[in-house]
Amino acid sequence: MRLSIMLPAIAWLLCTSMVRAEGVRGFSEPYRRVMVSASEMGTLAAIDVVEGQHVQRDQVLGQLDDRVLQASLKIAQAAKDAEGAMRAAKIDLEIKKRHLEGFVELSQAGNASVREVERAQADYDQALARVQAAEEQILLRQLEYDRTIQQIEQRRVRSPFDGIVTEIIKRPGEFVSPTDPVIFEVVQLDTLRCNLTIPNDQIQHLRLGMEVKLVVGQRQEPVTAMVEYIAPVVDPQSGTVLVKLRIPNSSQELKAGLVCRLDLPGDTRTARLLRTR
Repeated sequence: MRLSIMLPAIAWLLCTSMVRAEGVRGFSEPYRRVMVSASEMGTLAAIDVVEGQHVQRDQVLGQLDDRVLQASLKIAQAAKDAEGAMRAAKIDLEIKKRHLEGFVELSQAGNASVREVERAQADYDQALARVQAAEEQILLRQLEYDRTIQQIEQRRVRSPFDGIVTEIIKRPGEFVSPTDPVIFEVVQLDTLRCNLTIPNDQIQHLRLGMEVKLVVGQRQEPVTAMVEYIAPVVDPQSGTVLVKLRIPNSSQELKAGLVCRLDLPGDTRTARLLRTR
């Protein structure tokens, strides 16, 4: 019983009492790794990229079959561009307007009754309402056309950020379902991340936004990384705190998966901490 209680303390002492000449270690990894999915279900019609290809944000990676929607788009466009109903309504409105003006002049001269003027006014109001109804139909047809375009757009799968396609999971002809929508894996490598577990008694050396020197892989010259996150809690088993470093990599010379070493300021002891994903 006593031994089980002492084990976490023993582990922490071993962790913090080992030689610290090798610094705190972790691994570089993509800053972002996204499994890109289709927002709709359907048959995958085309793949527009290859594995290892650099892609830009919003670049089309592939698309689902949209032939039915393309046909609907042609119908919506024809309806949107139809002008016959509007032209007829405007011609009728012009005729009713002239009739009304004529009856008003006759009424002022005493040659038309009030009832005749009211009837002409009602005919004009109805013609005006028909023009308004035709305008509303044009607006609805435009909205239907726009909706169809958006539905077609949803059949396209786009990259969420600038990155590299590392895996193509489905091939043209395969069905994309709501339970299995993933088609691509895209990673961001122009920035890397390194997760480290720092002994709690050394966390005071770091603060958010601080720049630190990090040795990556076999490089002799350290790179500059920025402290992006410091966990607010301590792991009770190891007595360590999770720290995330952001590593600029615009030239993409650094690879993901390399060992990273951080030499903390003022170290007199060494902890070799390997954090595996």
